[in-house]
Amino acid sequence: MTDWSSLVGNILWILGCTAALATVSNASWEASSRKESLLSVLKHPAYQIALALAAILFCLGMYGLVSSFPEVVLWLLMAVGFASYAVYLVFQVRSKG
Repeated sequence: MTDWSSLVGNILWILGCTAALATVSNASWEASSRKESLLSVLKHPAYQIALALAAILFCLGMYGLVSSFPEVVLWLLMAVGFASYAVYLVFQVRSKG
C-alpha cells in the first residue's frame, strides 16, 4: 500500500531541490554571458524570490516527512520565514516599479 503523505513530502522536497538547482544553473549561465560573478547575479531579486520559493517547497516536503513535534514546528517555521521573505522581496520589487 502506498503511503501518500510520504510520497507527497518526498515530491515536494525533491521539487524544491530541483528548483534551486535550476535557479543557480540559470544564474550561472547569465553570469558567464555577462562576465559577472555568480554571486552578483544571485543577488538580483528575481533569483532571490526563486530561491525562496524553492526553499519553501523543500521545507514543506520535510514538514510532511518528519514525525516529532519539534521537527514539525521547526520546518513549518522555516517555511513561514522563507514565505515572508519572498513576500517582502515581491513588495520591494513592486515598489521600485
